Amino acid sequence: MKYNLFGNSNLKISQVSFGCMSLGDDHEINSMLLHRAFDQGVNYFDTADIYQNGFNEITVGKAFKEIRHQVIIATKVGNQIRPDGRGLDWNPTKAHLLKSINESLKRLQTV
Repeated sequence: MKYNLFGNSNLKISQVSFGCMSLGDDHEINSMLLHRAFDQGVNYFDTADIYQNGFNEITVGKAFKEIRHQVIIATKVGNQIRPDGRGLDWNPTKAHLLKSINESLKRLQTV
C-alpha cells in the first residue's frame, strides 16, 4: 500500500480509502470487512452521519475502538434526512453542523 502525508501533518494516509456507505447492519460482519481492509494496509475510512441514520458511524467506531490511533476516519455532515424520509436537504447552519459533528464524534467513539 502506498501512503501520502496528509496535508502539512505527519499523518500517513493510505492512497486507497474504504468507503463505508455500503456496510450492512451486522456489526460483526462489518468489523470483519473493515479489519480485512486495515490488514491489507488501508488506514483511511470514510463514512457520514446520514449513512444508515448514524448506524454506520457506530459500526465503524465499534470496529476500530481498540486501534483508533492507527486509523483515519473521515465523516461528513450537513445533509439531513427529510422528516418523511424521502430524500435529503442541505443544512449548512452553524447550529446543525455543530450538533451533527458532536453526535458523529460520539457515535465514532472519539470523545
